[in-house]
Amino acid sequence: MNWWLLGAALVGMMTAAAVAGDLLPHAVRPRRHCRLPCYDYRTVNPSAPVEAATFRVVAILSEVTAAASSPSATTRVIGRSFVLKSERLLNHHCALSQVAVTVLESGRWIITGRAEQTPDGLDQDIAEASARFARNRFFITVRGYAHAPLVQDGNNDRLGRPELIRLDPCGFWVERRSVEAMRLEGCLTREEMRLLKSIDRMEVEFRYE
Repeated sequence: MNWWLLGAALVGMMTAAAVAGDLLPHAVRPRRHCRLPCYDYRTVNPSAPVEAATFRVVAILSEVTAAASSPSATTRVIGRSFVLKSERLLNHHCALSQVAVTVLESGRWIITGRAEQTPDGLDQDIAEASARFARNRFFITVRGYAHAPLVQDGNNDRLGRPELIRLDPCGFWVERRSVEAMRLEGCLTREEMRLLKSIDRMEVEFRYE
């Protein structure tokens, strides 16, 4: 047997197989994927919202230094403030307090207040039912209205309210029995800035998950 010829044949067969493997597609098993898309699914239903109106708008003034020709100083508006009428906005075992909405002339808006999960003074039934929640996600929506009655009673609860702007910041987490200093910020569009002067009150909607 000619071993040299046999070795050459084996090398030729291996070379041919390697070339064929590079040219021909491989049959492989596809990777297994979950059928659910990668979306931010919410595992619980949000609570029913609670709402409260603010006082009428208050202008934030800045004093301008008086010129030499004018002994009296002048003022200019640098922003508008809307303070919630209610001392506390309670939704089951979650609460907001000291809420104020400030809109600066630059278009930047700021929502401040205190967020609390399981505050003191809750009914015993509510406190026991919420004991299993280690934290909750708070959601706030602010609507700006123009010359509309925000106190809903039997005479106007079915009337529409002219909503001009809406502030809808992202939700934030609050741990059990903790009080967080809330500060949410954003910017108005140019069109919303134009409408801002027509807004005399706002309404704050609060819900949680």
